[in-house]
Amino acid sequence: MVNIYPDKENNANILTNAMEKEPELLLNALGDLVDLQMGSPYNNMGNAPISQTDGIAYNNRYDFISNDRLTLNYFYATNGIFKRVIDVPVLDAFRSGVRVKTKELDGKQLKQLHSYMERNTIIDTLVKGIIWGRLFGGGGIVITVNNQDPKKPFKYDSIKKGDPIWFYAADMWELCDSNLNYSNPYLKQDVDVPYNLYGHDYHKSRVFRIIGDYAPSLIRPRFRGFGASKAEGLIRSVNQYNKICDVIFQLLDEAKLDIYGIKHFNASLATQTGTQAIQRRIQLANMLKNYHNGIAMDTEDTYSQKQLTFSGLAEMMQQAMVYLCAETGIHELKLFGISSSGFNSDETSLENYNAMVESEVRSKNKYTVIEVIGLICRSLFGFDPEDLDIEWQPMRLMTSEMEEKVKTEEFTRIMESWDRGLIDDKEAVKQINYKNLLPYHIESMPKIISKKQNPEDRIKNSLDIDWSLMKRKFMLLWRKIVNKIRKF
Repeated sequence: MVNIYPDKENNANILTNAMEKEPELLLNALGDLVDLQMGSPYNNMGNAPISQTDGIAYNNRYDFISNDRLTLNYFYATNGIFKRVIDVPVLDAFRSGVRVKTKELDGKQLKQLHSYMERNTIIDTLVKGIIWGRLFGGGGIVITVNNQDPKKPFKYDSIKKGDPIWFYAADMWELCDSNLNYSNPYLKQDVDVPYNLYGHDYHKSRVFRIIGDYAPSLIRPRFRGFGASKAEGLIRSVNQYNKICDVIFQLLDEAKLDIYGIKHFNASLATQTGTQAIQRRIQLANMLKNYHNGIAMDTEDTYSQKQLTFSGLAEMMQQAMVYLCAETGIHELKLFGISSSGFNSDETSLENYNAMVESEVRSKNKYTVIEVIGLICRSLFGFDPEDLDIEWQPMRLMTSEMEEKVKTEEFTRIMESWDRGLIDDKEAVKQINYKNLLPYHIESMPKIISKKQNPEDRIKNSLDIDWSLMKRKFMLLWRKIVNKIRKF
């Protein structure tokens, strides 16, 4: 096996012999640096083979920003780009709220449920909890029920109709202490009350936990049973972006340079009085130039102005932005408001971003949303529907014309299903009112062609009247009325 790294002892002998021959040259040389560079294969300054893991180990961080509460708080509050990285996917996921799906609640009850969620900012509470989970690596939705001890296990049957219930979005640091090596409390059988919210102990069943990024088993205990912050994988890209912004900010003052040629300049600097006189002279010249667009000088003095250009900064900034978008999975149009360049269109890139939101935000927190809505149903109606489910609003924004087209198609499907007897009057009215397909709410379907009779009975009692023809005419008239109402 060939040793590609020189032996340190032989390297030292070479340097010693060279110093005896040419001491002055080596005293002024970088001998120690060469020895440091060539002596150890584990030094980051050496040229280690590409197949080695030394470079990866050197670039790793062995401390976690998830455990630095102070830095994360100020980082989120003062850095706009990082705040958008944390907030934008969650806000887009809940942009238009959620639609509750269940057959056990009628149209009025569904409307009452949505009205309660809007008045009590339930969606906003869920959004805050998920944001804290992404920022700190964990959080939770704390359940508080009137006249119940938070230390005792929470039972769904204990909530009766009319019982007030509150939800609070807490981050990981509000729920746990500062112990950095605290394993998952759910794995400890003797810890049933692991959370403490501002002096009040809470049973683990009264907190819907929100987990950040999952951590490997070796480092998982350092996150107190939660996950890792989204900031863990963004330190390099955010630092790179901030560094370029700082460089551009510092170079702005040097973009335009004024050069003054003053007679006997060097001689004047030899005395303190001369130095002060020159400073005063340049100060007055700059004041005149700034406020009066003119300058007064001696005929033997000279003045010139140079405009400096800095090439490559725009390309560096663009690459830093692409790097940041690649690590976050957020499209440039969402993060910076800039359309993407290259072969892919913005629509394709936004579809990739929508898929990321579906997988990282919506599917990951769907159970928490359903559980919260179920508890609200118990408080409002005395029971939680067994078939309770939610439907997310589409990520793609539609124009007013597209929305009207979708509503017209949904209304047509409902009317056709009702006309063919697939759904009854009650279900048709419920769907039309719940989806706001008409500008007003209806109480019942038209009684001209009531669905209370089956098709055979209507044909038997029709006598000589062509009911199918009347049906088609009525449907045509109904659609015309709906279109006129919408245009109005």
